[in-house]
Amino acid sequence: MTENPESRTDDVKICADHVRNNDPDRYLCAMFTPVIARPALMSLYAFNIELALVRERVNEQLLGEMRFQWWREQIDHSYEGTARPEGIAGALYDFIRDYNPPRHCFHDLINSRTRDLSDGPFKDLIAFEDYCSGTTAPLIQLSLVPLAPKGSHDLIPEPLARNMGVAWAIIGLIRAIPTNAAHGRCMIPLSLMEHYGVTREAVFSNQTRSILKHIARDMAASAQIHLESARVQIYSANDALFPGFLPLVMADYYLRSLQKSEYDPFHARVQHPNSAVRALRLMFAAWRKRC
Repeated sequence: MTENPESRTDDVKICADHVRNNDPDRYLCAMFTPVIARPALMSLYAFNIELALVRERVNEQLLGEMRFQWWREQIDHSYEGTARPEGIAGALYDFIRDYNPPRHCFHDLINSRTRDLSDGPFKDLIAFEDYCSGTTAPLIQLSLVPLAPKGSHDLIPEPLARNMGVAWAIIGLIRAIPTNAAHGRCMIPLSLMEHYGVTREAVFSNQTRSILKHIARDMAASAQIHLESARVQIYSANDALFPGFLPLVMADYYLRSLQKSEYDPFHARVQHPNSAVRALRLMFAAWRKRC
């Protein structure tokens, strides 16, 4: 079957618009990567958004599981070279056919996202970090593939991807505390809530804002540890991969914003970050080649 170049271009645009509207941080970081890598990154990030939105789009767990299974099949069909689909799945098909990224990363990402269909809290910080790693580390590994020298998947450092992923996800979940609470969802580890004497119901009712600052501080401290570990590991990574590490700059910015806001996840500084400052930080980091 002959591929239509216009379809490929249109699908990439669909992905780019989706990412710009729903994941502006990753979109901004992608703008500092080589132009040739951006279509693959946009398809990957749009795919990740689709996984993250499954829970919001279904009202029954079975429907969510069916959607995740649909994506598993799309991934497998792409590796098998069956007919190219359209839209985000089509752009992802092109990424897979062009770069042959590790298939298990896609499945690991999907399998980790199935946890979103459950409203139960995480038992402790270890379980929480495992979820953070599972929903971000595979994505980071895949995002480095278009940046690596052709056929050099072995250059992609998994421990670095895990530390980056855990730091990024924890920060994102701290910032999402108000939104999740408004929708009756609590992602805070149960052990932290018990330590500070907070119940899920209290989180939902916004009656414990002062205590949530202490919980957010402890979660941010864990993110900081992973962030610093990732920064050390960058020095042993291939130079071509550097643009893929720019999300660390964003993570550092958000941690600083949390600190200045006394770890209040409801604070305007945390919920409404300064776009110009973020862009300047990324520009400076890309110029220095240092996160």
